[in-house]
Amino acid sequence: MLKWLGLRPQSPPVRTVQRTEEEWRRSDQLSLFLHVQHHLTSGTADWQSSLSVSTYNSLVSAGFAEGWTLPPSGGPRRHPLLDGQTISEFVTLERNNDSRPLSQVIVREAHAWDWLYRSQIAATGISFCLSLPDEAMDRLIEKVRIGEYVWSGGSTLYSFAVRLPVRREFAFPEPRASEKPYSEGPDTKPLRDVAKLGADWIEVAALDSKRFHNEPVKELPLGELFADAGPIRISFDGK
Repeated sequence: MLKWLGLRPQSPPVRTVQRTEEEWRRSDQLSLFLHVQHHLTSGTADWQSSLSVSTYNSLVSAGFAEGWTLPPSGGPRRHPLLDGQTISEFVTLERNNDSRPLSQVIVREAHAWDWLYRSQIAATGISFCLSLPDEAMDRLIEKVRIGEYVWSGGSTLYSFAVRLPVRREFAFPEPRASEKPYSEGPDTKPLRDVAKLGADWIEVAALDSKRFHNEPVKELPLGELFADAGPIRISFDGK
């Protein structure tokens, strides 16, 4: 009936639960972990739109583990010809009130992006697009902002991690590049779809952004880098 009337069905209420230390220390569910740094410069964007802009998000790492205390592994690799001014791993977070189950993640091959010339180059990486209904996204943002760190020029850094349960690991394609990726346009070969995932719940943890900015701590387990008491679990009410 709602579809016939041209009305969009309303998403079920969202439930948020703070995980206890005993709960988040368990290694009981294979999951995909995305460690993200979100960068905001004063006046450039707001939280209603900035998470959907991939250039505001840096994917620090991605991989599979059974819990927060274990190091994720099996994530995408970066092509050795790429320099530090090139983005090859992308992450966007989008609002989607038609999402069933709670979250959907689309993983695709993507062209690498050169910051210097603001253009795609003849090399590939990986993109992750996570979609959530409005209320779930609002809960994620509320959690992420706990780890806020403001530094020079009014720039603000937010480090956070998202855990998405999966049934099994999947393989990421080897990155491709021409012999001179910076002097050529994007490769004409078709970009490959990698995976499409859905989950009834996600977990979100705010990380210590100041510590990430000032110290080489990227190799530590995520469970040692929380900015507060630990992750929350977001699900539809009743799940």
